[in-house]
Amino acid sequence: MEEKVQKQRKHQQKHSGPKAQKKKLRKQAGAADGDERKRNPKAFAVQSAVRMAKTFHRAQDIKAKKHHIPVVDRTPLEPPPVVIVVMGPPKVGKSTLIRCLIKNFTRQKLGDICGPVTIVSGKKRRLTFMECNNDINTMIDLAKVADLVLMLIDASFGFEMETFEFLNICQVHGFPRIMGVLTHLDSFKNNKTLRKTKKNLKHRFWTEVYQGAKLFYLSGMVYGEYQTQEVKNLGRFISVMKFRPLVWQTSHPYVLVDRMEDLTDPEKIRTEPKCDRTVSLYGYLRGTHLKNKGQVHVPGVGDFEVSDVDFLPDPCPLPDAQKKRALNEKERLLYAPMAGVGGVVYDKDAVYIDLPASHVHQQQVLPTTELVQSLIDTHATLDAKMAASKVSLFSGSGTMDPEGAGEQSGVQEESVWDSNTNRERRRVLFPGDADDGSASSSEDDDEEEEESDHDEESGEDLSAFLKEARGQSEKTTAGGAPLRKRQRLEETGATAEVPAFADSEDELEVSEEEEDEETEDEDSEEEDAAEDEGKRAKEKEMNEEEMEEEEEGEYVLLSYLRVVTVDPYRPKGPITPQGTGFLALQSVAGVKANFRIAATGVVLDLDKSVTIVKKLKLIGYPYKIFKNTSFVKGMFNTVLEVAKFEGASVRTVSGVRGQIKKALSTPPGAFRATFEDRLLMSDIVFLRSWYPVSVPQLYNPITSLLLPVGQKDGWSGMRTLGQLKFDLGIHNKPNPDSLYKPVVRAPRHFNPLHIPKELQKALPFKSKPKQQQAKGKTPRDLQRPKVIREPHERKVAALLHALRTVHNHKRKKAHSVQHARHKEFLQQKEKDEEAKMKRQKEARKRLYRVMGQTEQKKQRSSLKGEQKDS
Repeated sequence: MEEKVQKQRKHQQKHSGPKAQKKKLRKQAGAADGDERKRNPKAFAVQSAVRMAKTFHRAQDIKAKKHHIPVVDRTPLEPPPVVIVVMGPPKVGKSTLIRCLIKNFTRQKLGDICGPVTIVSGKKRRLTFMECNNDINTMIDLAKVADLVLMLIDASFGFEMETFEFLNICQVHGFPRIMGVLTHLDSFKNNKTLRKTKKNLKHRFWTEVYQGAKLFYLSGMVYGEYQTQEVKNLGRFISVMKFRPLVWQTSHPYVLVDRMEDLTDPEKIRTEPKCDRTVSLYGYLRGTHLKNKGQVHVPGVGDFEVSDVDFLPDPCPLPDAQKKRALNEKERLLYAPMAGVGGVVYDKDAVYIDLPASHVHQQQVLPTTELVQSLIDTHATLDAKMAASKVSLFSGSGTMDPEGAGEQSGVQEESVWDSNTNRERRRVLFPGDADDGSASSSEDDDEEEEESDHDEESGEDLSAFLKEARGQSEKTTAGGAPLRKRQRLEETGATAEVPAFADSEDELEVSEEEEDEETEDEDSEEEDAAEDEGKRAKEKEMNEEEMEEEEEGEYVLLSYLRVVTVDPYRPKGPITPQGTGFLALQSVAGVKANFRIAATGVVLDLDKSVTIVKKLKLIGYPYKIFKNTSFVKGMFNTVLEVAKFEGASVRTVSGVRGQIKKALSTPPGAFRATFEDRLLMSDIVFLRSWYPVSVPQLYNPITSLLLPVGQKDGWSGMRTLGQLKFDLGIHNKPNPDSLYKPVVRAPRHFNPLHIPKELQKALPFKSKPKQQQAKGKTPRDLQRPKVIREPHERKVAALLHALRTVHNHKRKKAHSVQHARHKEFLQQKEKDEEAKMKRQKEARKRLYRVMGQTEQKKQRSSLKGEQKDS
């Protein structure tokens, strides 16, 4: 039989009643059925006041971190191009990235990157790309004018020392916006290693810059260029990024020169090669107003007076103000005069147009031999190259560095010789690098989950960033600003010649000086914790050193004497506003492998009459001691010296304080002093004093920018005393007074303790002095002579010894038997006691039962008698 399928009853919705009426009202109001907070508010009430307080505090902390002090934005309506510095170690892909970004914005391919390259990226934004090489001078110049820094990092090698040097330089005059870019990711074959490397580099980059700093990944190259989509994403971030005005940039007028021209008469140069030159510099003015006929400073060249400032038409103008979403091809302008592209060069009285190679029917005659071409490209002679070369003991190993031979404590870097680029790379080592391989499985899982969602989140991330950047309201109020035009500066009276081999492709940065900058003063500056540990700290202590300071656009070598170990340093230089950044370099040559930043800090105070004193400790010895007065010698040499220090405070090693009273006639230099307590002859008296130290003053601006190409990068300043001795092979002879000497102390003799007789009588016997002398060795005549037994006596003694042994054995055996018997007796006695206690217990029970029965009978009989009476 087929089972009947039980049919379920269908739910009947209510169409009338209070619940149906409420549901109808909710639908009319437009509220969702699943709005649980309105339907059941008690379920969403505060369950824990502590948890609610923590949630509120966290929300307020996040809100407070977003607050910042408003700064006046002096950017004009037509702002100058944004300076983007592409920084990184050599062979990391800087030029390739600039070419790819230029191609992304302008659809043009650029060959060699020389000098600034200005492009139009949008309707209201222009970008100036500048490549920063390994030269420390270039890093200093570009860190002051950069609005955005693209920091390239070789992921296959790790962080190199140039990255951290540039970060320290950026801290001096305000930190620009920094974005990291990881390259050479295609060298990783294992995906797990790639994910782990990305995570480690990202967190380390956040530690150095700030938490959440943007780090881009350039996965690989296609036909010598980075992938188009990755470059496009990077360009979109750059186009919408907003920059906070930096104090130094908004308070100084400066020009990043993109073209220069020598206006001196060629005939005058021919007849007088060392004549003064008139140079014309072109660039966009940034910062504040630039005064005409004022003084400017060119880093690495010197101070000059501007003869005239002219406004020129913009060679890379913004597109016309009309509503449109994108730029057409004509408005995608490119201006790079040093690179030979762009087409148009604006001068004071003319406009020069460079025609492409397709319009010129001339062929450049090039040498057909590679040897001849290499000789043409050579900038230095063979002797100069041999002098600058180094020796490698083994193939593929690094060069021998004399500074690396010494002992270094706290090593923070590792020098690796790269055979592909033929240079020494400086890898930065962190405390956790040794155990990188021992990562937990949970971290690997987190990395896999994070990287698996990276591709999906990247698009949302970018769109959210663009939306936030577009929708963010301007928090800086626009103030009055000068009109930004192309500036043409003419500098005359240059005392130094401009040689034909000068490196004109280097960037020139012109900044206006303060009017009172010609006077010199003493700057009191506080050093930051940026000094390298180990060898550098040992070499610089108590020696004269050279340092390079950059402030107000000047690079100054400071020679000073470090006295003991004090925090404030007082280098000599021009008058500088308080709060100006301070940067010290021990060497600007590019051949040094150590960390090149010696110190960073801030100017705190200005004082012309600063005296530096050295702590001096004078030591004396008492030779006559009275009650609280002592005669001390050995501290001074003459009576006049003692007279200068009358009334000075002295102290002993044990802490007894005193004062110098009067000089004594003999011996010379001795004096009388009073103390708090009686001194001992073994005490040492010392006087703390301070001796003024004169500091050698040196202020020497560096003018190394006009050196030849091969010598400019290798320029080095004065050598320290230690470097001179090392180069000349002179061994340092230590001061004999500075050497440790063996301490010779005379044996101290203590007088015997004297106790009065009355006190001895009152003392207990334990504390009384024992007058009896200890027993010494017994004299030989009082010693008992040894007895030598006869053979018969030896046999008797052996027999007695055997009998004694047998007797002892019998006695021990009998004792053990007796002990066993006693133990059995005790056990039997314990059993008898237990049986006795059991019998007594039973007897007591019977007795108590009989007594209870008797008592009950008496009670019953008494109750019967009472009933009869009633």
